[in-house]
Amino acid sequence: MKAILGTVTDWSPFNCLKEITDNFSISNTLTLTTISGFGNLETIGGYFFIRFNANLKSISGFGRMTSIGNNFSIFQNNALETISGFGNLTSIGGYILIAVNI
Repeated sequence: MKAILGTVTDWSPFNCLKEITDNFSISNTLTLTTISGFGNLETIGGYFFIRFNANLKSISGFGRMTSIGNNFSIFQNNALETISGFGNLTSIGGYILIAVNI
């Protein structure tokens, strides 16, 4: 599993990614407020999880992503206000869950 934990303020190093062959997770952060970047990421071979990020307000920048091999979940991000940038996502191999983002 590829996981991002803790505090990230500069997402630009992730712009070089085109493919993740395994899972992708951003979970259990306390100070993260924005996820952006990943502008060249096209495929994820496993699941895509963004969950349990207490202060996350915005998710954007996944504009080239076309497929996820397993589940897609944006779950229990209590401050989430905006999700954008998934307009080219056409294939998900498992369930889609976008819930409990209050």
